[in-house]
Amino acid sequence: MARVALVGIRKAFGEVPVIHGVDCEIADREFVAVLGPSGCGKSTLLRIIAGLERPTAGEVVIDGRRVNDVEPKDRNIAMVFQNYALYPHMTAYDNMAYGLRIRGMDRAQIAGRVTRAADTLALGGLLLRTPRHLSGGQRQRVAMGRAIVREPQVFLFDEPLSNLDATLRVQMRIELKKLHMSLGATSIFVTHDQVEAMTLGDRLLVMHAGRVEQVGRPLEVYGRPATAFVAGFIGSPAMNLLDGRVDAGAVALAGGVRVALPPGAAAERGRSVVLGIRPEHLAPVTDGGRPDVTLAVELVEALGADTVVHGRLGDGAPALTARLPGHLRVTTGQRLALAITGPVHLFDAASGLRLERGP
Repeated sequence: MARVALVGIRKAFGEVPVIHGVDCEIADREFVAVLGPSGCGKSTLLRIIAGLERPTAGEVVIDGRRVNDVEPKDRNIAMVFQNYALYPHMTAYDNMAYGLRIRGMDRAQIAGRVTRAADTLALGGLLLRTPRHLSGGQRQRVAMGRAIVREPQVFLFDEPLSNLDATLRVQMRIELKKLHMSLGATSIFVTHDQVEAMTLGDRLLVMHAGRVEQVGRPLEVYGRPATAFVAGFIGSPAMNLLDGRVDAGAVALAGGVRVALPPGAAAERGRSVVLGIRPEHLAPVTDGGRPDVTLAVELVEALGADTVVHGRLGDGAPALTARLPGHLRVTTGQRLALAITGPVHLFDAASGLRLERGP
């Protein structure tokens, strides 16, 4: 396999810049998930690595070789697309074998590679079917098999699960995780789905508006988001982000609500900030304890294992969401006393950058 280095990657379409300088190193055999909302530039970045787009500036380096001027077919990569891109008139076997045939590989080698890939992906009984006789999940496995047989240095995945229904997405996430563990391949996986990114990636590269907001291991990004954007994008339900002002050891929110500053907060009095509280870090106060906030409940979503409660901290105060255990009974109109049970996060209101000092 191979290391991939992106050095100062910029891309503009005409006068419109879409990627504003991306620097990242992906280690040999690492699985990196590139995560961000639609339009953030993540698929364009993947196409630049593949050679399907040329960067306006910067370098793409694969296994120590600068490949900016190398044709896609000569980069020793394989790409799995969102729409499968299978030849409709060919069988699954022929779809997987086609790329090897045009490279002039002999039949025995082709058969060996296709058979091994089919066994890995549980496609053994489906190789004589054409794509229209395959389910969405089976088509995606054929597309992955076509990539595997090439034995590339780097696998690129461009939202490969987004066309599948919810159940198949879960199944295919498991298949992809197993595949990476068995192949140990260097992989770059583009997605807008945070669950896919968190469960598949050794590291996350979070993008927003053509810029990298944070690179780190999934739980690092979840636990210490570098910016308010990352804080609101990672986690379900999304982190509560509350506008306020620093005032005497607390953050003063609208409606007269005050929340204690997090330990080590680097913010002077009067500074405009954004306070972040994860919904799962709120819990009902028990045994006469003192609440940190009181929520006027406006909507209750009973999800079984969890109950998600939406409301406000008072008249004119900001909205807040709490994720509570499913056995709790909460009703609309109830005033719910809540304690903050996990870390709170502080961001500069203007720049969105995290303000707490790291441990």
